[in-house]
Amino acid sequence: MVEIKQVINKISIYILFLLITLFCAHYFGQINYPKFAHDTQLMTSGYTSFKSFLQMSAQQMVEHFGPGDPASYIKSAMFFSQNGYFLEGFAVLWPPGQALTVLLIFKLFGQLSYPLKMFYLSIAIWSLAFTFVYYSLTRIKNILLKIVISLSPFYFLSFQTWIFGYSLILSENLSLPLFVIGLCYIVRWCQYKKLINLIAASIVFAILAYYRGYFEIFSRIVIIFTLFHLFYITGKTILFKKIQNTNLSYKQILKNITSGSKEIYSAKLRAVIIGLLIFSSLLIPWRIYMFKHFHTIAWQNMAYAWVLFWSKDPQMYGTMNNACLVEPRWCDFLYTYDIKDHHGTLLGAKFYAMATIDTLLLHPIKWYTQKVKYFNGFWFGENSSSPTWSMLLTDYKLLFFQNSIILLAGIVSIFYSLIRWKTLSEEKKDFLTFANLFVFFNFVLFTFFHFEQRYSLYLQLLFIYLPFWLFLGFKKLPDKSQ
Repeated sequence: MVEIKQVINKISIYILFLLITLFCAHYFGQINYPKFAHDTQLMTSGYTSFKSFLQMSAQQMVEHFGPGDPASYIKSAMFFSQNGYFLEGFAVLWPPGQALTVLLIFKLFGQLSYPLKMFYLSIAIWSLAFTFVYYSLTRIKNILLKIVISLSPFYFLSFQTWIFGYSLILSENLSLPLFVIGLCYIVRWCQYKKLINLIAASIVFAILAYYRGYFEIFSRIVIIFTLFHLFYITGKTILFKKIQNTNLSYKQILKNITSGSKEIYSAKLRAVIIGLLIFSSLLIPWRIYMFKHFHTIAWQNMAYAWVLFWSKDPQMYGTMNNACLVEPRWCDFLYTYDIKDHHGTLLGAKFYAMATIDTLLLHPIKWYTQKVKYFNGFWFGENSSSPTWSMLLTDYKLLFFQNSIILLAGIVSIFYSLIRWKTLSEEKKDFLTFANLFVFFNFVLFTFFHFEQRYSLYLQLLFIYLPFWLFLGFKKLPDKSQ
């Protein structure tokens, strides 16, 4: 009876968030559509209202957005439906999640009013994400306060202008709320240490990797960190046992470690390894596909990106060609010799990868100075545009203030927790470790990737909820020793 009541309560909370999100989605969509339509030239094509945009067919989307990302997803879905495989040009740039979602939408509901279907799908997933956040705030008893905190992203312009506009026809439409759900499962695992929650988190993040390729890169950072931790414990155990008994051979010590692994390696570490194995196994189908068709197991064949670091194309957002900005003379030579006419094929991607990393190591201050100049393109943006620094301080003061608050909320929460590390509960330490790994991953993005405002939204979501989870999300559990 108690379980039935809990299920009814959860359904009721979800329906409440569904109604709130439905209202906000229509409101945000309508008030932000004029700028979105102007930036994407929808207004000049006759789509003068948000309603008319939602009624666009898939074919009209392809005709309007041309070679851009939205059209590529639709064309790839159609091509896959007819031929059973993706073109190499698509597989190089994107994993298949969004295209397969589009294909499923077409199969179930047809190709008419394509943005409208994605609109309602987005509302459903965001409502589910808010429900997860609501139940993750375990120390808050006030229902209204939990609802207000759960809806936090809707208070910020960077989300108001993005999630029910341009994102509807991009992979962020589903990957942003899915990321929140994945974070909630991580919070629940840190709180209760139930393996099922970590397995669920692994599945959600694997799905995310199928939508946004850099979640596969994030998994590499988590795997490397876990391996270092594993090697550290193993090395420390070997050294301790050798000191205790100098007559033991290393072979005998390793045998003892293997037989007593449960005592040496904590249940938490074993659970993380299981989660990573599940995550990695769920990526195997796409790796098999990539190997079968393109002879690589890379999640995305991004080798071409290293050439772009040395391109003089002004459309590189000022950050993709960062190596050119740091080493202009070397860039002039490479561009004239190879890139302009041969697209980097004479020297090859490996050469450009080494040249880029070498430039970063030789001129780190210059490299990051250039990156900081364009940080506005990463953190301070709305719709599909990024205001300049001068515009942020004049015409976009509210946006600048709000996103600065998000940035400070994340940084202060992390530093305050690190200062008080010894007093933190184990649950908070575990979640903070995960959060720091994700922040480090975004530093890698900051170092190498070109800047688009949508790339920062995942970190912004973490920073928005981080203070609440660290200080209001973990209730005190009874002492196990009692």
